[in-house]
Amino acid sequence: MHKVKFTRSGKECDAEDGQTILEVGLGNGIEMQYGCCSDKCNKCAYTIRSGAANILHKGRTEGKEFRSLPWVRTCQAEVHGDVEVDA
Repeated sequence: MHKVKFTRSGKECDAEDGQTILEVGLGNGIEMQYGCCSDKCNKCAYTIRSGAANILHKGRTEGKEFRSLPWVRTCQAEVHGDVEVDA
């Protein structure tokens, strides 16, 4: 079990390995913007405060693209360790 901390709401939530940040947030009552949920619209993009190395792009085994960006599309960002998100 991993922890996802949502800084704006002040909530810290449990996450199963491989759950997306958006799934964790919405499943715990956190208001998050989202749209297509298919990696195209950027409406679900949020800043990662810490733990970017613990995020993989949905369906991939390499996560380097998330480590170099200040934000991620949370519908595609799978949790594989503790993460802090500005949401």
